[in-house]
Amino acid sequence: MRPGIFIVVAFFAGIFSIINGQRPKKLSSEAAHAIDWYGIQFRVLQKESHQFLQAVTGHKKATEIQKQFRDTRDAYKKLELFAGYFDPATAEALSGWDSITLNDTAAMRRETLQVISHIDHLGRSTDTLLSTDAQLFDAMEMEMGKMKAFETSENGVADTKGALAGVKAVWLFYQDKLDHHFSDQTRELFMEAERMLDTTKVFNENMRAKFLVQYVNPLAMNIVQTREELKIGERK
Repeated sequence: MRPGIFIVVAFFAGIFSIINGQRPKKLSSEAAHAIDWYGIQFRVLQKESHQFLQAVTGHKKATEIQKQFRDTRDAYKKLELFAGYFDPATAEALSGWDSITLNDTAAMRRETLQVISHIDHLGRSTDTLLSTDAQLFDAMEMEMGKMKAFETSENGVADTKGALAGVKAVWLFYQDKLDHHFSDQTRELFMEAERMLDTTKVFNENMRAKFLVQYVNPLAMNIVQTREELKIGERK
């Protein structure tokens, strides 16, 4: 082979190998199911946010507006583990939207339009989301870490419930590959944590500490153990 031709062939072979190296590996069925779930839940978030805007611009009662705000916020919190990992700047903006100005319709409208803009940006940034198992476990571990700092206010408890639901939804896609006893024990921890969030009327610092010790910390450890048992990738 002529030297010039060899150099050209070697150059393109190198480029091809680099491109191939950058392509995501084939997704596991669990990761693919998690991404499908994300897509469905993202459409729920879009729907709730537009209904919230309609409630604001339609001058609905304060109680109706507050409920729709909460529904929108809950829909986002379920997806926060994805947003926080794949689009942290947008996640920070949406996480900061934790209250509304009920006595100022113009301000509420501006806030809501801004939130919808952030949601649209999140949709564009994750439109072709291809996530590996390792990335999903990174995201779950990050979200459980955030949960350890949850606030004891009514909104803080509701946010924690939504975030926990998101982590649980992703973890459930992996449960069938685990030891049955460990899988059952982890599911029970999720259910008991949800029950405590639902039934505790007033969260004080003692209740917060109890929730962290009995549920958040063990669940965080079980997610790490799930990853280790399934031999899933390196951490970020």
